[in-house]
Amino acid sequence: MRTPLNDPFWERVKALIKTQKSSQEKLAARIGLSYGTLKHWICYGLLPDIINALKIAEVLGVSVEYLVWGKSRKSLKKLSDMSEGFKM
Repeated sequence: MRTPLNDPFWERVKALIKTQKSSQEKLAARIGLSYGTLKHWICYGLLPDIINALKIAEVLGVSVEYLVWGKSRKSLKKLSDMSEGFKM
């Protein structure tokens, strides 16, 4: 299912692939997927399961948090610190 998070996730993946002068085919091979599966996920805006998201992030040299939110782990920590006051 397409959600607002899907498109930014794949846009960040595609940007990293381009920056690294790689290709979707190479990414698929490195994470153990067929190119057709990866292309399907990208075209239909489907988020990968957590294992494949971790593999994608590792191959691209970033965190899953970055792929999903566009922010580093430190930035996400600040958000969790802000929510401390809301715990019961």
